[in-house]
Amino acid sequence: MDVGMYLSQVFLRNNSSLKWGQIFGSKRFGDYGEPVLVGFGKVPFNPVRMMLTLAYGLADKTKDGQRLRGIYDTWSKKIG
Repeated sequence: MDVGMYLSQVFLRNNSSLKWGQIFGSKRFGDYGEPVLVGFGKVPFNPVRMMLTLAYGLADKTKDGQRLRGIYDTWSKKIG
């Protein structure tokens, strides 16, 4: 969770159009009520979910430490 919050702060510091939000539409939505970054188009960035997924990849050795930078680069292209 800490790494997700750190990554979120990096996004916020480097992109003034992003902001924290919570989505309360449908309770079926995977990110319902969780803190997310908005400003990536239609898809919010859930830092906790992203880091959990990364942790699973690190644990089973399908991902490496460079993947964190890859996540930043991929999501930075979606800002707008």
